Amino acid sequence: MKRIHFLLSLPFVLIFNPLKAQEIKHRLDSFLTVAANNDYFNGCVMVSEKGKIIYSYAAGYADEERKIPNSITSCFNLASVTKPMTAVAVLQQVQRGKCKLTDPVMKYLPDFPYPAITIRHLLSHTGGLPQLERFMDSIIPKNKGRIFTNADVYGYLLALKGQTKFPAGDKWDYSNMGYITLALLVEKLSGSSFGEYMKKYVFLPAGMKSSFVGNKEAEDCVVRYIIPNMYDTAYRSISSLNKINLFEYESLRGTQGSGNIFSTLEDMLRFDNALSAGKLLDTALLSLAQTPIQMNDGKSRSYGFGWNIVYNQFGDTIVYHDGHESGIVTMMMKTKRKDQTIFFYDNHSSEAFFQKINSIYHYLNGRGGKPFRLTKSLVRVYARALVEKGPDHAAVVFNNLKGDTANYYMDELEMNSLGYNLLYNAEFEGRYQLACEVLKLNTMLYPKSANAYDSYGLALRLANKKEEAILMYQKSLLMNPNNEQGRKALAKLMSQ
Repeated sequence: MKRIHFLLSLPFVLIFNPLKAQEIKHRLDSFLTVAANNDYFNGCVMVSEKGKIIYSYAAGYADEERKIPNSITSCFNLASVTKPMTAVAVLQQVQRGKCKLTDPVMKYLPDFPYPAITIRHLLSHTGGLPQLERFMDSIIPKNKGRIFTNADVYGYLLALKGQTKFPAGDKWDYSNMGYITLALLVEKLSGSSFGEYMKKYVFLPAGMKSSFVGNKEAEDCVVRYIIPNMYDTAYRSISSLNKINLFEYESLRGTQGSGNIFSTLEDMLRFDNALSAGKLLDTALLSLAQTPIQMNDGKSRSYGFGWNIVYNQFGDTIVYHDGHESGIVTMMMKTKRKDQTIFFYDNHSSEAFFQKINSIYHYLNGRGGKPFRLTKSLVRVYARALVEKGPDHAAVVFNNLKGDTANYYMDELEMNSLGYNLLYNAEFEGRYQLACEVLKLNTMLYPKSANAYDSYGLALRLANKKEEAILMYQKSLLMNPNNEQGRKALAKLMSQ
């Protein structure tokens, strides 16, 4: 895909002297141009200070086929940056006296089979609900082509009959299911659909005219692009791919609350300004939402209600949320001391996401950002060699390049992803054999990784190598006894 860059003609009005402001703008432009030229950025970044736009930069296309460039007016899926907005909707119910944070969720959703879980627990990801992605693993493949809604996945949650991962308040565990349940709670308390509620009480009061809650018919405004597999070389749009075989969680795009709000960077600024002005929540509730929660043992966790909270070494309090879907990454990050907010999306899901955000923050505040690691992925080179010429050729390529750290980097999770790419690509001939080869190598490269052995165990099981699979699951569980999925897989193997 051809790279294009757009330096938007917006005033750069940082509260610095003009020379320093121009220097910072130059460094940001240079940094983001290098990122875009090396496929580390394809999207748009916008920065506000004290409620006004001070900087913007865009690269690439919102729609490559129609040649529509990325910009601050491009409408995109916020992914999990939706969660702060869902939290606002819930806290508005608290503000209006319709519920209390300490209320059990089942007080309002009587069929919710978790009497100990409160609204506060769901807002702070401390409820201990089963992971949505885990319990839908076995359901989605049996319902190919179906787009699941909140009501659908809530029904599957009820079928688990109150199973929890841990007692409410004991631990922090990021929960999309928790925020889907919160959206259902808003509907129950308000008497309107989640989309209607958000429009009336969040988007319109904030002036967010381009924002809406997506449903299962919603299509991407900003097209999402990915390199489908570790062994592929070209970006393709999500819509052009076989979602069932490659991206089964596209089946969950009909859910709301945990994600699926569409907005623009301009509207995100309006949301930020409305929060700061008290138009959506009173200041006490907003402050509570952006304060670290306490667990049952008295220890705090750097998450509030829909916000991560960081206190850094420069005396800044930073609140943020990031979002990730296939083909897009998003961010809203606010620094309290200077009232600066960074808004960001990248519709290539390119690498070094947090590095980009951190570097933008440092450049804005007169500090140097970290240079990009412009080395190539050794896993991708190995993957292409494996697919094109087989395991022996791939091993030779890998061994010849693994010492060249100046030009290549190695990553455990990328190797793991390659194994899964092969396992679940039904059209790929010899996929189980090659997946076993990849995941076996990963255990040798990362012998202390329980996940590497667990993944290798899965590949061996699918390849009908029962004895070997049992040994790998056992080794993984020795290293990580809390892996319930691995424990269940092992028990199933042992019973066969």
